[in-house]
Amino acid sequence: MFLSILLIPLSTFIIFELRHNFFQIKSLIRFLNTKQVAGEPLFKDWVLSRIYGLFLDGLSLLPLKNIYTLPATLLLVWLFLKTKDKKARFRKIYRLYFYFYLGFWFLMFFYKGIVWGFFYWPFLPLTLIILSSLNSLINKKIFLIFYLYLLLTNFFIRFNFIKNSNCGWKIYRKIAFDIYTDALKEKEFGYYVFSPDLYSYSGRYAITYMQNNFPKVRSFPYSKKRLTYLIIEPAPSDKPWLNGIWWKENEVKIKSKPVKIFNYSCGIKAEKYYLTPEEIEIKSNPNLIQSTHFR
Repeated sequence: MFLSILLIPLSTFIIFELRHNFFQIKSLIRFLNTKQVAGEPLFKDWVLSRIYGLFLDGLSLLPLKNIYTLPATLLLVWLFLKTKDKKARFRKIYRLYFYFYLGFWFLMFFYKGIVWGFFYWPFLPLTLIILSSLNSLINKKIFLIFYLYLLLTNFFIRFNFIKNSNCGWKIYRKIAFDIYTDALKEKEFGYYVFSPDLYSYSGRYAITYMQNNFPKVRSFPYSKKRLTYLIIEPAPSDKPWLNGIWWKENEVKIKSKPVKIFNYSCGIKAEKYYLTPEEIEIKSNPNLIQSTHFR
């Protein structure tokens, strides 16, 4: 009876498929057949990445997806084995959780692309609920130790991240302040911001925020002016090619040398350019992400 009720909400998807020539099913097939832009991964690396994701990365319980997640993994493996007992408490709920979680990673074995974090982050709240319910199944002291382990590990990882981070708001605020101060004589400037992830939220936030403190200077995001600044974040240590050089020459389309470079901690720099009329006429890529509306 309960399962038959599910046909009511599912009927909307079925009707949609019939009316739109099975659009969602075809999209799923295309998704599963997607390949990496840089080519097919090695079979061994591809399989290992899925196993790693299933047992560690996919749980998303800690900021660092590594061996620290193992205690939670072992508890879930124990719980999975426990669901074979027909008398186990909450058995149907646990089995439903594993149906979706294991089903997701089963589908990922047919997907050839990168499994990004936002693919599996929605499992995090449900995983926390499932693990919290173990309080009624295992020894209270063991559960308390596990709970404190997750809590303190998260706290210290985040604390050290904040303590050791040199790329916080103060740096971006200083970059914005220096640029506006430097541009006082010109009264206006254009600017572009580069980050390895291409979103560059922090830099754009800072420039937009600082505009209120310099009403006599107008800034034009992602526009070429006689005075133009490029704010470039450093490349990750494992991806040195994401250094902004290709972006500058092929996306912004500036190939001249900067007249001045402002260097900041953690490798961020702001390059200052005086562009000729001919350089201004060469338009940059209009599809660059140039607003903060996603946030």
